[in-house]
Amino acid sequence: MKAKISSYWVIFSMLVLINVFGPAAWFVWTKPLLVPGIALGFRHEIHKASRALWLGLALFFGWLGDVFLLLPDQFILGLGAFLLGHLAYVVGMFPTMKGPWRMLLPIVLFGLLMGFQLYHHVPTGLVPPIFVYIAVICLMALVAFRQGNRWLEWGSLLFLFSDLVLAWNKFITPLPSSGIVVMSTYIAAQFLLVKGWTSK
Repeated sequence: MKAKISSYWVIFSMLVLINVFGPAAWFVWTKPLLVPGIALGFRHEIHKASRALWLGLALFFGWLGDVFLLLPDQFILGLGAFLLGHLAYVVGMFPTMKGPWRMLLPIVLFGLLMGFQLYHHVPTGLVPPIFVYIAVICLMALVAFRQGNRWLEWGSLLFLFSDLVLAWNKFITPLPSSGIVVMSTYIAAQFLLVKGWTSK
């Protein structure tokens, strides 16, 4: 069983490498396979996990967001799908929160600074949905940090960082190798969130 699991993740890692470093034509068809690939790799653990429905919804909306962002002029639909995915993470993790809100100040400051920077560069019509998204992903990170689980903590931080780079590159100024950074941190974030959820 362990050999089969290891072989699966080796193949999945190759898929990720193709997506992150391969040509654009390969990116289009590999990206929709990444989140389902994580779900498939953790299928037994997800089946046994508590509140697995919410984890499934989080992954579904993440996958839907990936698909929408591949389509031309569907940014707002992609944003909405990821927002719903983060809300699913929040609802699913909320009942198991424990301990102090030790990351409250850093994450709130991160959200405020990110919003302040984007406010001056984002088209007016996108300001409300983007600000709502920032608030929700910061809430997801705060809830993740109250689970007492390092996998969830790192997963939420990587999600914040991935979205920061994506937004900065899209609305403020192009960043070198932004696509590599965004996709590598994003898929690592989803992997760690699922790993953390199923190991609680």
